[in-house]
Amino acid sequence: MKKVVSGALIALMLSASSFAFADTDINQAIDINSLGYGQSTENAVFDTEKIPYKEFSPSITGDLESISALASTAPHWTAHSEVSTLGIGSSTSESWTDNSKSKRKNIDHLGARSVVYLNQGYVGTDSDHKYNDSQARSHIDSNSGIFGDVEVYGYHAFDHTGYTSWFPDTYGD
Repeated sequence: MKKVVSGALIALMLSASSFAFADTDINQAIDINSLGYGQSTENAVFDTEKIPYKEFSPSITGDLESISALASTAPHWTAHSEVSTLGIGSSTSESWTDNSKSKRKNIDHLGARSVVYLNQGYVGTDSDHKYNDSQARSHIDSNSGIFGDVEVYGYHAFDHTGYTSWFPDTYGD
């Protein structure tokens, strides 16, 4: 079941120190300059399709001298949201060395925020932001046990110097 989330609710959900949303337009881009890395939105991808699992291999944004060094160490990122059989909604952001996902890779910043609903009513939100790490995970217990319609909306952030930033949304039910 899909939900319409107002810009005001999103502003409450996201911590001002990590993200900024426009109150009037849910489709307004996250202000990635607030992450402290000074990248512009021309070096960012915003993926708002609400599906449970996404993968992304960022492109290089550095100058020509650094491209060959960056290409050999390019990360591969995954974002996903799910609801457990006990009604716990979670969102996870992970960074890997490549698309085989066999070894994690630390990046400058990654974050995951979960917003959970039970029977179309807001339950709560949780976020986890990591710096120089490879995984961020947030979760909220809906306290529904096995009863009720639980949904989780995930908001993720991936930022690493020299690469395109990625801001995907995910959804699990």
